[in-house]
Amino acid sequence: MQELESMLSPLRLFSLMAYPSNEDSQEKFMANRVAKIKKEWPGLTEKHIVQGEKPKDWPQEKWEELVRKCMGQFQDELHRVFSDNDGISSLLDSPAYAESKAEFDFNCYKGKLAGNVLVWIRRMADSNLPSGASVNKAVFMVEETIVKEWRKGLKTKDWPSHQSFIRQDAWLEFKSVSPLWAAYEYWLAWDKPPNCSPFLLEGFVGFISLAINFKEFGVTHFPRGRKDPTLISKETWPQSEGVKLIDLTLKPFPLSTKERKILDSYKAPGSYESSLP
Repeated sequence: MQELESMLSPLRLFSLMAYPSNEDSQEKFMANRVAKIKKEWPGLTEKHIVQGEKPKDWPQEKWEELVRKCMGQFQDELHRVFSDNDGISSLLDSPAYAESKAEFDFNCYKGKLAGNVLVWIRRMADSNLPSGASVNKAVFMVEETIVKEWRKGLKTKDWPSHQSFIRQDAWLEFKSVSPLWAAYEYWLAWDKPPNCSPFLLEGFVGFISLAINFKEFGVTHFPRGRKDPTLISKETWPQSEGVKLIDLTLKPFPLSTKERKILDSYKAPGSYESSLP
């Protein structure tokens, strides 16, 4: 049913975004979410949820309420990943769920870092910097701007935030889904417009279209002196074959004067990292 698809599609999407190279973890995430829904909504079976079969004794209004509440709860959980008030204790069903959620939260953190690296590469490209745009510069800007802002709300989370972690653990591990995380960051910055919401069936195509826009930038952007583009098309999500996309044009978003001053303090790494794109 359309209502259930609007709930399951975002869950599948974020399972990919959190575990881009681990299908077993994607399936485990989906199984945990289905089990959680079953526990919170007595009378539902796995067949009801996975196959979208409304219980015969449920009115349509109750079915739609299920979708709204589940998606609202999932959005809140994602928001609380970046807050000290994450509400984990009220959501846990078991120690296994606690461990699974902690892993999901940390992966979302790394994914958002990767998405922001791509955003900064694009913004530097929009700025036509004489020295060009690169991953190393973007990693530097993420640490100096985004991460410092996040730390204000993440005082109790002991998550790494130094440049080598952003580069090696976030960007390289989540580069394949960085356009999806970049789209998610833009959607948040735009005050969550419904027509590009990854949580609404009517906004899902708009969200994927936004992600494709970032992917197209990445596969056509060549860092100075490099033979390969920032992103490799066949290795990068989303894959949009068969999807009728929305034509989106993003206005250039060059660096501000303040941001250029921050970038002026960047020093190219002298280690092996400087040999990477």
